[in-house]
Amino acid sequence: MSLLTVQCVESTAGFAALRESWNSLLDRDDPYTIFLSHEWATAWFEAFGAGRTPHILVVQDGAETLGVLPLHASDSKRSLLARRDLQMMTNGHSPCSDLLAKRGHDRVVRETLASHLRQDALSWDVAVLPEVSSEALLAQLPRCVTDSSCGIQHQRNAPFIPLQDTWEAYRNRLSKRFVKVLRNNRNRVTRDASTEIELLEDTDEILAALEDMFAIGEKSWQGESGSAVGSNEQNQRFYTELVRLFAPRQQMRLWFLKRNGERVAFEYHLKYRGVEFGLKTGYDREFEKIGIGTFLDQSILEQLFADNSLHEYDLLGDFDFYKQRWTSQS
Repeated sequence: MSLLTVQCVESTAGFAALRESWNSLLDRDDPYTIFLSHEWATAWFEAFGAGRTPHILVVQDGAETLGVLPLHASDSKRSLLARRDLQMMTNGHSPCSDLLAKRGHDRVVRETLASHLRQDALSWDVAVLPEVSSEALLAQLPRCVTDSSCGIQHQRNAPFIPLQDTWEAYRNRLSKRFVKVLRNNRNRVTRDASTEIELLEDTDEILAALEDMFAIGEKSWQGESGSAVGSNEQNQRFYTELVRLFAPRQQMRLWFLKRNGERVAFEYHLKYRGVEFGLKTGYDREFEKIGIGTFLDQSILEQLFADNSLHEYDLLGDFDFYKQRWTSQS
């Protein structure tokens, strides 16, 4: 191995040109790496990159790429002081973040990046690394830099449901009280209205249905708090770009619950390497009392158990109380 170098890519054209070498570093055995892919970062920067410039650190051994740290840079002002911030290309819409390294080169890539950040310290003031798991390569970077202005924000403790069993066997392991809740929920939702679960996987069909998804999100509690999937232009652009990039690969699924022919609830999923990820959900609060969200949850889960291409359903986000009713694993 020759002396490693670090290239800083600061243009959108340079960012785009990294796709092949970037994706070659993904761990093909880890489904979570879909959130570290060049496509995910591209969608994120397209949506949230206003006022920011790419600051992607690429570790190279000659012409070979050994590592990538996908940062962006922005200028901010606190009090009277101007500040240069470095952050990962991630925010609350991203389930995880990490640096990428060729297998077997984790340590040398991390140490090379840390050395670069120390030497380049005069050009930045604060580096924030959000959604980092304790096992991530990125988790060790701040201590390598040994600077209090470089810090991590830990990844949320996301719950998941193994799908190797049958729906019936899984349901029998749930608490008797919750099974009764699910039975009553199904009866209540279907009693006085026709219901249909609609699954869209075709790119054009999903794109055409996004307007309905955004509208439902605005009628949900997320819409009231301004955090819905379509609450602002940036959110809408991000979730639209994800469809354009991942749906042609059969990796995107959009589920709807239709009540009397009208779409009233949705779940926006990504599928990769045998895992279905629940990215976003929402329902019209007009039907909250009858539990349309729970009805859609159990209807989707029943279909996922019947899908032999899947072995896990990841609910993402925090381990909230309503998710704890479905699983104890995270």
